[in-house]
Amino acid sequence: WLLLRNPENVPEEQRPKLEELLAANKALMTTYIMKASLKELWQPSGAWQWRCRWKTWLRMAAESEIESLSRFARRLKTYWRGILARVRWPMH
Repeated sequence: WLLLRNPENVPEEQRPKLEELLAANKALMTTYIMKASLKELWQPSGAWQWRCRWKTWLRMAAESEIESLSRFARRLKTYWRGILARVRWPMH
């Protein structure tokens, strides 16, 4: 459960355990960081800025050499228009 939490929601006393888990496994740490950066894409910003950040995220996922992360990025890529629509017209 510790890994599923957003970094800002991890209690202070559990942070050392999280850091230990991430240090023990590079692929796990990469996936955790990519999850956090993907979450940031959902924050409203300009469409052009979002598109640049989106392309960067996709490139980083492909370059991670983590097959499951690369596969997830390829599948998510087909939905970019709908995701961009959410950025332009935020839901409440």
